[in-house]
Amino acid sequence: MFFKSGGFVEKTEEITVEFPGCGKSVRVRAGGTAFRALAKAGVGIQAECGGRGKCGKCRIRVEGVADPLTELEKALLSAEDADSGVRLACLCKLWSDSTISVETPSANLDIADYPFVFRAAPGFVVDSALKAIGLDLTPPGGQDRRADLRRITDALPCPATGSLSRRSLSALAEIIRKNDFKVTSYVDAGRLLEVTSETAAGGPFGAGIDVGTTSICVSIADLSTGEIVASAMSMNPQRMYGADVASRINFAKTERNGLEKLRRLVIDKVQSLIEYAAAGAGIGPDEIRKLTLVGNPTMTHIFLGVDPAWIAPAPYIAPTTTLLDFRASDIGIKIGGGARLSILPAAAAYIGADALAAGLRMRLHESGATRLLIDLGTNAEILLSIGDTIYACSAAAGPALEGAHIKCGITARSGAISEVLIDDTVHIKTIDNAPPAGLCGTGLLDSIAGLLEKGIINPSGRLGSEIPDHLPVELTDRLIPAGPDTEYTLTASDSSSTGNAIVLTQKDVREVQLAKGAIRAGVEFLLEEANLSLDNIDKVYLAGALGTHLRPGSVLRVGLLPPVAPEKISFVGNAALDGALEALLSEDILRAAEAFADKIHYIELSALKSFTDRFVESMRFSTGVGT
Repeated sequence: MFFKSGGFVEKTEEITVEFPGCGKSVRVRAGGTAFRALAKAGVGIQAECGGRGKCGKCRIRVEGVADPLTELEKALLSAEDADSGVRLACLCKLWSDSTISVETPSANLDIADYPFVFRAAPGFVVDSALKAIGLDLTPPGGQDRRADLRRITDALPCPATGSLSRRSLSALAEIIRKNDFKVTSYVDAGRLLEVTSETAAGGPFGAGIDVGTTSICVSIADLSTGEIVASAMSMNPQRMYGADVASRINFAKTERNGLEKLRRLVIDKVQSLIEYAAAGAGIGPDEIRKLTLVGNPTMTHIFLGVDPAWIAPAPYIAPTTTLLDFRASDIGIKIGGGARLSILPAAAAYIGADALAAGLRMRLHESGATRLLIDLGTNAEILLSIGDTIYACSAAAGPALEGAHIKCGITARSGAISEVLIDDTVHIKTIDNAPPAGLCGTGLLDSIAGLLEKGIINPSGRLGSEIPDHLPVELTDRLIPAGPDTEYTLTASDSSSTGNAIVLTQKDVREVQLAKGAIRAGVEFLLEEANLSLDNIDKVYLAGALGTHLRPGSVLRVGLLPPVAPEKISFVGNAALDGALEALLSEDILRAAEAFADKIHYIELSALKSFTDRFVESMRFSTGVGT
């Protein structure tokens, strides 16, 4: 028995929790947290720490009997919020039938068109191993008593083994005869996948998939022409259980059926994205007959339902890093019969298929100029190509550059402040020119770069400790001094879509220092390992969603990179998805991925005795660009 303000409550008593905002309700045990009820109902909410009482973003309002406000909630919520009835879902235990409204919905889980432009490498040739082959079969008769499957493989212009699924095989005889022995056969790399009675109007079609920690993107391509016919994206629904891979691994390890819950979320989302994009292209999901997928090793292992637990602790070992081929149906993806799903290889537990795909796209596996590629994300993967040698390391940048662990941080979506210019005042630009809703990674870096230039942030990262006398009041009045809780206002409350001021905090600056310190230290160690100086670098590629809108000046001013000539920096966008599509459209590129992974010389930064000192040094901001 438990005693709460409403009286005695049985330990096993169930209560009903309703979510009027989305028309859902669930039955849960009394005494469980509101966060568990949200998770069971599939209602998204911001929870960058995975519901562990650290981020303070899973804000809700509750009507019903609940525990009093906890001390931790009081520390994480403002006094105004606490007085107005705001609670944190992960710390609020429910003891009666309740109604919950979500104050901070998770980043938009809705599926949307993705304005992705496929940028294949110069000289890339479409040569998919998947072919749609029309056959006019000779009906059996006389001494020709060949089985139906043998009749098809004999008629194909290329050798192929019959690897039809059980479902396709069971329908084969009827399909052949109903269509008067005129069929279309789909052959992929010497394997007969499916036989249909339909005449292919286009394609065949396939899809490249990028399963990121933050977002998931799908692009459908015509495998005969290389044309991208539709693309879609959505936030990764696993974000409810944490913004970074460590939180997801912990959830899979500690929660009952945690791994399966995470796997089901991503499988269902990928299926929905495929169906949405296919509808946009005017085709059915069953017309998609090949998939290539990339992601970091934690994401790909969860996608497969393989326990990623040993990726987290030293010595950081992934169950597998090889190129993997499956039938899509075996993984739970419902598309064309017998469709192949290829997951590109990784190089180490923290150098994943996404980084390999980006490296393939930028042709780091081919001899040429000395090039540096940084795939920016919660885990920054850094590759250095010198002739036939590839060096790589992984920098634990954390999710700050994607808007997580930032007080007013949001992902790059409509209303996110994406550009900030500071002169005599503060100028902002938002995505879609929508009313400002928060601060995404590019705006975050712009803000810090601008405040560094004005002296409002000093080289140690202190916000507002030494304000130059010459600054206009318009800039200095935005500072709200409060020691470790000092804030700088970018947008007033009456100008934002949330009704709250959008601010940069001292903690936000520290989060960026941690991220940029890890990345810069990683770059410097790779250069030392290769016995190179910055002058030897011909090109620097910044990849990832963040690497689409960054400005070289901000990147260099905050010291994300060592001081390199700005003209050497190129922002290459979602090169991981570009690489996944190249592998989809060319069997040679897919196979090159295996050889590329084998060429990589991986350096584990945490094993280097001097890394901590270099990391701390790299956290400090420079006194100016180029220093």
